[in-house]
Amino acid sequence: MAAAEDYFDAHKPGSDMSAFATSLNVYWHVISSDNTLEGGNIPDSQIIASLKVLDEDYASSGLSYRIAGVDRTVNTDWFQNAGPNRQQTEMKHAMRKGGPADLNIYSVGPIKDIRGDELLGFATFPSSYARNPQNDGVVILYSTVPGGSEAPFNLGKTLTHEVGHWAGLYHTFEDHMGGKGSGCEGFGDYVADTPAEASAASGCPTNRDTCAIMPGTDPIHNFMDYSDDACMDQTETTRQSVLAAPKWRELSDGEKKSFLAQAEREKLEYEAARKEYEERTTGVSNSNHYTGGYMPMPSGSSHSWHYTPGTFLTTF
Repeated sequence: MAAAEDYFDAHKPGSDMSAFATSLNVYWHVISSDNTLEGGNIPDSQIIASLKVLDEDYASSGLSYRIAGVDRTVNTDWFQNAGPNRQQTEMKHAMRKGGPADLNIYSVGPIKDIRGDELLGFATFPSSYARNPQNDGVVILYSTVPGGSEAPFNLGKTLTHEVGHWAGLYHTFEDHMGGKGSGCEGFGDYVADTPAEASAASGCPTNRDTCAIMPGTDPIHNFMDYSDDACMDQTETTRQSVLAAPKWRELSDGEKKSFLAQAEREKLEYEAARKEYEERTTGVSNSNHYTGGYMPMPSGSSHSWHYTPGTFLTTF
């Protein structure tokens, strides 16, 4: 048990984020069907308001966002069909700007996945950049920006959520969906201080507790859940994967391999410590709380889809 506690104490996330302060360039691509607001041509004021929300939500992580460029394109095909399809590929290949640490945001019209389910937005993970750099970025429904018409998702939190994925964050319920037993086994979002959550939340269900056997109630205020925008007011985060993302995108292949090898060693050490801890306790598993600051970006993931309430989440 001592070994486990020593390891857990040694791998707590740091509290001083100032050393990691990073300002990211943002290229915003307004895709519309015509020049009207109803057609997706959102004004600069809503773009500025969106970045203000991002700055507020990621302030404690050391990240800030600055506009490097805004362009406007009238293309009905892209506007109406920017899901995982040919139109999205054409749009991104034509519009994307900057390098691996530059954030490209595409505001578009109705978004649907390959099954026809409606989406609020989707994003690529950092690990997919090397395989397909032109695909990198965040796509959101234009009416989810602050003051948009997509209530109760019109305070800008869809962008906050999707930028979290772009920076390497998982859903709060990520490793619990479809899990064994009560659905509370697994590592969740791989962040130590996030309470276990068996499934995505909707609305703002105060005191919801889908993993009553685990400490804490569901993190419905966390912007990596699926709650209404007004419910997502948890801005404090110790998620070091957010801080690592810009640096990860700029590492050489050799540096990435070294980083992943070290992460794998730490994972094995953690598993050994956890096994010893469980052998010395009453058999209650603590496997759903990874105590490191972050886990490596998912090497097999390319997108994370943010579904509207009532539909099922798929990540791949």
